[in-house]
Amino acid sequence: MNLLQELVSISQERYQQALTRYRIGADSGLEYKQAGIYLNSDSSSLLLQRELLKNAYIELNRLMNVPLSCRYVIEDAILPVPQLDLTELMALALEQNTSLLSIKTGERVALLDTRLAKAERLPVLRASAGYGLNFSQSPFLPAKYDQSNGLNAGLTVSLPLFRGFEINRKVANARLEAANANLELASVCQQVESELLQLYNVYVNNLRMIDFEEENREAASMNLEAAMEKYRLGSLAGIEFRDYQLSYLNASDRKLKALYQTKISEITLRLLAGELFDRSTPRDRPGH
Repeated sequence: MNLLQELVSISQERYQQALTRYRIGADSGLEYKQAGIYLNSDSSSLLLQRELLKNAYIELNRLMNVPLSCRYVIEDAILPVPQLDLTELMALALEQNTSLLSIKTGERVALLDTRLAKAERLPVLRASAGYGLNFSQSPFLPAKYDQSNGLNAGLTVSLPLFRGFEINRKVANARLEAANANLELASVCQQVESELLQLYNVYVNNLRMIDFEEENREAASMNLEAAMEKYRLGSLAGIEFRDYQLSYLNASDRKLKALYQTKISEITLRLLAGELFDRSTPRDRPGH
């Protein structure tokens, strides 16, 4: 949005200069008409971007379940944090990744099932205890009654007999489930490591692209300033000046895309590592 506003401002200045030269007879009407076409084109792009921004606010409010007319002050600068550490990300991913945590839980359950199956081979000792109280009274002689009480206890030992190798089958099945869970864990670990390494390579490359595109944007900005001065002096044609405008626009757009892609890569890495929320200090980088 800010970039398009800047472009419209430059086009307005060019149009005013072309119109002034036309009025004093220093230039033909073709130049100021062409400048007006470019100004209208840039203004149209700005209006379209404003429309997209308003619709984005409406969609955001819908997702947040708040009144659709609400407006928020949203940070418009994309500042990548200091470069993430690959070793730390890898350790977090292997420890906190939700897919791995789920498989590890399944592996622990399989090991417990194996222990339970083996436990069926062991003898079972059951203990019991009780206390009894009995009171009876004669209906004919109320003064005569009997009362008895006592404590009793017992132990029962049961031994597993032959059950057609059922216990062996349970143990074998439980061991197989544990082995499968272990293999799945190793496979998913390798998959997570591979995905993280690939994403990290993209992330590092995007960080480098930010610096390259910032240099290009600064060079294009300086060229545009020089072109504007030449245009004021009448030593640069309008079509050539437009080329400098578009060059600056494209360089700035590539810088924004590099920043955006870097932030997306950073968020994806944190999500894969199970640590989405950013608690780091932003890097001191230009924001546009």
